Amino acid sequence: MPTLNRTHQGIVNPLEYGASLNSTTLSATLSAIGSTRAYLMLTAVDRAGTPGAWSLTSNVTIPSNVTLLVGAGAQLNIATGITITCNASVEAGLWQWIALTGTGKIVFSGTAEIHPEWWATGLAAAVASGAGCVTIASALSVSSNITIPGTATLRIAGQGSLSVATGVTVTVAGAVEAPLRQWITLAGTGKVVFQRVAVYPQWWGALGDGVADDTVPVQAAFAQENTEIIVPSGTYMISAILSTRSNQTYFFHPGVIFLATVGGFTGINDPMLSLSGRSNVLIYGYGARFTMRRDSYTSGEGRHAILLDGTTNACIQGLTLTETGGDGVSVTGFIGPSSNIVLRDLIISGASRNGISIINVSDCLVENCVISNTFKGAAGSAPSGPWAGIDIEPDTSTHLIRNIRIKNLFTAGNASSGIQIA
Repeated sequence: MPTLNRTHQGIVNPLEYGASLNSTTLSATLSAIGSTRAYLMLTAVDRAGTPGAWSLTSNVTIPSNVTLLVGAGAQLNIATGITITCNASVEAGLWQWIALTGTGKIVFSGTAEIHPEWWATGLAAAVASGAGCVTIASALSVSSNITIPGTATLRIAGQGSLSVATGVTVTVAGAVEAPLRQWITLAGTGKVVFQRVAVYPQWWGALGDGVADDTVPVQAAFAQENTEIIVPSGTYMISAILSTRSNQTYFFHPGVIFLATVGGFTGINDPMLSLSGRSNVLIYGYGARFTMRRDSYTSGEGRHAILLDGTTNACIQGLTLTETGGDGVSVTGFIGPSSNIVLRDLIISGASRNGISIINVSDCLVENCVISNTFKGAAGSAPSGPWAGIDIEPDTSTHLIRNIRIKNLFTAGNASSGIQIA
């Protein structure tokens, strides 16, 4: 049997160890390499120069001391029942070079970085390979449900993107390395669900440029569960209600502006951000601002910056809320009483009804808030006021007001009382 020159540091040609593209040639080459570090080139022609694919009909393990180089046009055809175990690092282009028959499979080591483009079945086959890093570097479509396990990192590189068909869910259980740009496109009810990583609205196409309507991509990010949502600095045009989910943390970077679009929020009870029915929600927004278009709303009093209705265990900190068509924050409970609410370090200015309305809640702390300039003269918005800094006012006999604490409040320039209890 030919042996490898152990002083050779170049590329090993397997056709020196066999004339055909098959398991025998590959195994003989790996035996000659042994434990030496080597580059192994998979070719697209046999020793006679005839083009063809590698026909692998017996199990083969490619060790970690080998770097596998996949030449242009080379392909592995893996027979049913056969497992190719690849502990090697791989250098290959973004084309299909792995073909599986029946139960045939290739399994990569947990540290390997692989590309879905290497298989005809794309992402599903890549995930099944057991690799530690799945890298998407081109446009990839997903038409069936799939879970990327927690043992794998999803990496988006180059022009990589993921298009998810309607009705399909892609679940990402592990880490993600992705740029701050759109790489997720959803059709219909298609969705991507992240379980362990912080997500950004930019992944769904938010621009934050003060021009494009970012409502849909921001909502796609806000709809994630059991994770963190990070909103980078920018001006995001918002035209309709944004809804949070339970068990979430939302971070708004300094410099974030959520600005209502002209003609947006068409419903008279449309808040900018709704926590209705949610629990365990944390919102941090020091240096961030929500601004509506108070003077353009000709009716209604429910266009609040933030609505808490039947909300439990929520903390909102640091936001600035201005020019609302209702309250800065409304804490109510038409779907059930709210409870355990903290409003801290808020700056609320120019609300057309109240800075904060407390209507149906048990255990509510308002701390270190500045409320000013509630506005009586909006064009038909909240015509009945009462334009207080804080209005504590149950709407019905069943509404609950219990354990309300107000600490270190500053109010000025409001059209009515700083604090009103009705």
